[in-house]
Amino acid sequence: MRNSSHENRRIEEIVHLDSDQEDDDHLHSIEESHGNKSTMNAYIAEVERRLLVQVAQTENEAYELYQDYANLVGFSVRKGKQYYVSGTNMLRWKSYLCSKEGVKDERTRSKGTRKRNTTRTECKAMIAFNIDKDGLWRVAKFVKEHNHEFAPSNGKHLLRHFKGKANTEPGFYFDIQFNQEGRIANVFWRDNQSRIDYNCFGDLVIFDTTYRTNRYDLVCAPFVGVNHHWQNIMFGCVFLSDETTESFYWLFNTFLESMGSKAPSSIFTDQDQAMANAIAGVFPNARHRLCLWHISKNAPSHLNSFNSSREFHSFFNRCLYHCETKEEFEKTWEEMVNKFNAQDHRWLNNLYKIRGKWSPAFNSDFFHGGVRSTSRSESTNHALNEISTKTISLYEFVLKYEKDLLGKWRRNEADADFFSSQSSPTIAVQDSKILKHAVKIYTNTMYKEFEKDYLTGTGALSCKEIPFGDTVYEFELTNPESKTKRVYTVFLDINTLKVECSCKKYTWMGMLCSHALVALHRKNVHEIPQHYIHTRWTKNMRKHVYMLDEGELTRMDDKEARVMYTNRAMRLAYDLVTRSENCKKARNIILTAFADGSKLLKEFLKKKNSDSTLAMKGKQVRDDFVEVPEVRPILDPLRAKPKGTKNARIKNHFEKRKPKTTNTDLRPISLEVGCTGTGTTASSFVQHCPTPVSGSLTASTPTAHKPSRGSKCPSMRRWPPKHCDSASRTVSAGRRTLEERRRWRE
Repeated sequence: MRNSSHENRRIEEIVHLDSDQEDDDHLHSIEESHGNKSTMNAYIAEVERRLLVQVAQTENEAYELYQDYANLVGFSVRKGKQYYVSGTNMLRWKSYLCSKEGVKDERTRSKGTRKRNTTRTECKAMIAFNIDKDGLWRVAKFVKEHNHEFAPSNGKHLLRHFKGKANTEPGFYFDIQFNQEGRIANVFWRDNQSRIDYNCFGDLVIFDTTYRTNRYDLVCAPFVGVNHHWQNIMFGCVFLSDETTESFYWLFNTFLESMGSKAPSSIFTDQDQAMANAIAGVFPNARHRLCLWHISKNAPSHLNSFNSSREFHSFFNRCLYHCETKEEFEKTWEEMVNKFNAQDHRWLNNLYKIRGKWSPAFNSDFFHGGVRSTSRSESTNHALNEISTKTISLYEFVLKYEKDLLGKWRRNEADADFFSSQSSPTIAVQDSKILKHAVKIYTNTMYKEFEKDYLTGTGALSCKEIPFGDTVYEFELTNPESKTKRVYTVFLDINTLKVECSCKKYTWMGMLCSHALVALHRKNVHEIPQHYIHTRWTKNMRKHVYMLDEGELTRMDDKEARVMYTNRAMRLAYDLVTRSENCKKARNIILTAFADGSKLLKEFLKKKNSDSTLAMKGKQVRDDFVEVPEVRPILDPLRAKPKGTKNARIKNHFEKRKPKTTNTDLRPISLEVGCTGTGTTASSFVQHCPTPVSGSLTASTPTAHKPSRGSKCPSMRRWPPKHCDSASRTVSAGRRTLEERRRWRE
């Protein structure tokens, strides 16, 4: 867990806004002083001084200058009045106000509507910019006095939230990085339950960086896993300001530290070189897999002329998804390259060089749970998008993430655990002993997968038995209905019940394949051999991970034993607390037991410390929970323009009301030119005048002319229009003039 001492140390490493060396030295001297109120006031005064001499190049830059100052002080900004150079559309003066400026106009409230609380206090704080002929924005007026209390920034809210969680929730972990301007750059966090989930299912991690927050344009990348019900689980989440190798190194090292230095067996990502470099450096023993869906999606932009060839796509998809052995892959790839003369195709050659990261043929010798893409993380992105809005802050996002996303996923797992323990799927073959055995062991979801393989093996495969030795049998299995006619070889030792199949499904999935089940069935083996029951998919997976006996702990090295002890103790304590929280007597029992245990542990440690006083000489004990005053302000990331939002002022209730229309004024707002014979435009209705005659372009009311139903006026398709027999024509879209229409087309 990263504590407050650690965070303040990071805060003290911030280097602020670039300016001349004298300004930087002066600001640095302020920041080095003690973290009291006078120090913060001095820092704000220095920022104000620098704000007044700043020159902005654009309107957005001027707005961000005042917005940054507002975030530091603790108020919100809204746009004020603006004036233009006479006769032009060039700005010459613009102001920005405190959001509490003015008073609420009660006259705009409709009768019967709920009376809302007002936030306006007639605050006079503001800033105004003059814009010179070169387009430079300089501060012309600055009023800093406010008549209301300030609010903390979102960054401070987020840090306080994490610190509060760390103090109240054992095992909560977070880490925050700041950039040189003191803005939040990278944030990683995970709760204690995520650590427990990782200890159970951390052999497989899916990491995707395709989702971005709208307000700050940060990458929001979840660490996703798969539990024993084949459901998504969350190991942690991160906000990243960029996707550089340095950021990924920081992230993966932080993730590894938060998980007790336990690295995943395999990790799935999209194709990113910076990420690949960091994974190779931080997780050297993990198998890095690339998402096949991303490769397939990106292929058309690189294949060019091959896109029109169905035969080429057939070869390419076979290499991506259907080759099961290295020999089969190499043969198919070589045939594809030679047939289409693609020996010099750069993208295909680069893809071939990293075939070990994406081809199933090269990844059957390690566990990956049957996952081939980051589609699970894509579904997570959809869930994140449901809790996010265009203007949501990081703090609000984290709250919704914890409540709506994590809460929902964990309720789903609890429901699946309940149904797996209290009910069982209907067995397809009621008298099958091996299916009865499987339904007792596996969760309901994984049993259905086992049953499907069993029925496929016994009902669809042809089997040829070949004697191989006294106790060893060889089986050759094929599917007569399959187009590939692929032959699978299975060896079974009837004494040890050791079974091996050429498809290697047990290695990469942890469940026996249909071919191995046929061999066991042929030799009257009616239960799954104990050494082929992968606890990962069983109902009691979590209990197995934590309930280790003392003998198992002594056989581990010291570091591994400490990690397993911590996991087991935390899980046990967590279960006891959650089971007793709804009953007062049960809570008293647990608290009494904890108090007694704490007393015994204190006496033991006191005796142990007294025996090892000499060994402790010269060592400094660091208190990780000492609160260090916050000297440096915490700034939010730079805001990005939210996608889909407009900068236009929000209209009030009366402006939104549509004006009443009459029967003689039904012309819709459009950029089309309408025939006055019907009083409609080509973009709205079907009836248009078909008769081209001479006339003039005016803005008048519709005439009584009525064209035939379904006819179309050819003058609707171009500018300038052809003439029709109507007395006049109308120009919609606010009665644009001919000159305005031509300027719009240019």
